[in-house]
Amino acid sequence: MAPATRIGPAIAYRCRGETHLNLSNRCPGRCGFCLRRVHGMFFGNRDMGLGAREPNAKAVLSAIEDEGGPGKALVFSGYGEPTYRAKVLVEVGREAAHRWPGVPRRLETIGLGNRLNGRDIVPALLGSVDEVWVSLDAADPSSWLEFHDPWDAFRRRGFEDSLNFIRACVARKIPTIVTAVDLPKNDWTRVARLAQTLGADFKLRPLMA
Repeated sequence: MAPATRIGPAIAYRCRGETHLNLSNRCPGRCGFCLRRVHGMFFGNRDMGLGAREPNAKAVLSAIEDEGGPGKALVFSGYGEPTYRAKVLVEVGREAAHRWPGVPRRLETIGLGNRLNGRDIVPALLGSVDEVWVSLDAADPSSWLEFHDPWDAFRRRGFEDSLNFIRACVARKIPTIVTAVDLPKNDWTRVARLAQTLGADFKLRPLMA
């Protein structure tokens, strides 16, 4: 039986058999390859605009149930940077482990979670997520600025903050994957080599349109 159509912004939505979680629309970057640039605040026919009403953990867990459960995986991604909501992310991730044991939990992030929260959030991710994907997309600060076009507060140290976040996840033995979007001007082989020096794996991601 298909999940009932819900009124209002989508907190949970299916993508390739996985359930993705839309915790926040806030983002420190304005990436040129972001779906928001192409489709606005919609994913298919689902309204992703949360406005000021960011969901609490109870609402997120309810939304997962409404989607018929987590599917193949539970993914903290959404139409914004999920680590803005680190406390909710951790609470949902830990509860999900009890409700849906064995279902992978993945964080997809730009890697600025520690800067956004003013503290090291990586220890709290232990037991909350099984894997972290960091959208780095570049092997040097200038390319990172070009790809991510961050707000002014993140321009000076954003690239290094992201590298430090990757290092912290690796140090805590959280499986960590550095990703790069397959763009014509992106020398992703350099990103792959950088990921290796950081102790992380690498994944080339297709450009979604």
